[in-house]
Formats: sequence, structure tokens, C-alpha cells
Amino acid sequence: MIVKQVDHLLTLFELFAQEKRPMTMTQLSGALGLPKSSTHNLIETLSTRGYLYEVRQRGGFYPSRKLLATGEAIAVGDPVTALINEFLGKMAYETGETALLASQVKDDVIYLAVAESRQSIRYSAEVGSRRPVYATSGGKAILSTFRGQELHEALQGIKFADLRENTISDQDTLKKRIEEGLSQGFFLNLSEYTPDVTGIGVPIEVEGRQLGLSVAGPNYRMEGRYPEFAKCLHKTADEIVKALQSAGLSARYPYKSQ
Repeated sequence: MIVKQVDHLLTLFELFAQEKRPMTMTQLSGALGLPKSSTHNLIETLSTRGYLYEVRQRGGFYPSRKLLATGEAIAVGDPVTALINEFLGKMAYETGETALLASQVKDDVIYLAVAESRQSIRYSAEVGSRRPVYATSGGKAILSTFRGQELHEALQGIKFADLRENTISDQDTLKKRIEEGLSQGFFLNLSEYTPDVTGIGVPIEVEGRQLGLSVAGPNYRMEGRYPEFAKCLHKTADEIVKALQSAGLSARYPYKSQ
């Protein structure tokens, strides 16, 4: 169940992130689809708490630096993502492609960390963005950690959508792809969500939570290089697990390179 007030708040900040400019009460009300009275109450609350300020009289509102400071303070307390970010950056540099860490949320994966490729043509994704679990390499990697009845129940609960011609649309095909991935030691997304993009992923377990570690890039750079990318993924996963364990966290990597 979505809490409307929280949804409006998050939409407001996402709107500023997209527009990157001050906006008036009227503009915000129209963009959010809210009555002016509700928009006024939202802005008044955020302004009182120091998260919004009026750039000049009737010149529109914009988020203050307090939002950034609060986010940075929260990030400092996240030992897992902060540590893994370093390894994602290294993997993106070594492979030349975008490196991602994902967690499953119902039928989707949500990206917890992203290190984008430095190449002009690359796969782009934002932290917090979601993708269907069955249409991503990281999602398949996460599902591969389930066994027997647990896997059956996980697949039963997935609602498939007809996204693209290559997208998996039924449980049997998804299970077959997972079995193929288990056999080869890595999991593939062959343009199943984003056109002309290939993803390769493996699972890691952190504090009892299954995560998907992957790299993704345009097909023309990925094709024919799966073993190379898989080798880098295996090495990075091992390094991440050792670093997390050294930090006193529970972590495990179930697969080794073939």
C-alpha cells in the first residue's frame, strides 16, 4: 500500500532532480497533480524543516543543501554499499562497462549501487531505479540462489509482462535460463529489457540477503566476451566477500569460475 503523502514528497524531490530549477507553487501544484492547498502544506512543512527555500520572493522554491547533507550522513552509515561502491568502480574500469548491484523487491530488482562506464555509448541506470527481476542478469542471479520448493514458489509469484520480443514470459523458460546459468557459472540478459543491451550477472549473499552483481553494456561490445566478463565478475565477487568479512559482516559467494 502506498502512503500518498510520502509518495507526493518523493515525487516532489524527483521532480526537482529532473527539472534542476526553482519552481513556483503553481508550477509544483500542476506538476504534482495536487490542489494548491495540499501543495502549500507540503512546501510549508519542508520549508519549516529547512529542506526547501524560496530563492527570492515569488521566484520559486528549490531544495536546500540540507537534503544533500542528510543523504550523505545516511550513506556514511551504510557499510555494505559504501564498501561495494569501490569494487563496482574498479570493475567498471576493468571491463569498460557499467557495473551494478541489485536487490530483489517483489517482481523487480532495485539498483543499490551503480558505477557507469566512461564510454560515450554505455548502459545507464540510476541508483533506486527498478527493473523486472526476470528480465535482468542480476535478477536471474538472485533467483538462482533459491532451491526446490523455494524456487518454485518464487517463480509462481512473478507476474510476467510482454516487454520485448526477447523478454521471458513464462515460468518454465525462466527456470530453464536459471538452470543454464547455474551450469555456466553466470546469468545473462540478452536485450530482454533495454534494446541492444546485454547484461551478465552473478549472485552474492550479504548478511543473509541475496544480491545480484552484474555488468551491462551495448551488445556489440559484449557479444563474444562472456567468459572475460564472467571472470571479472567472479574475481570481484570474491574480493567483495573477503572485504565484507574483514569488516565483520556475513558474506558469501556461492559460485566459482568454470
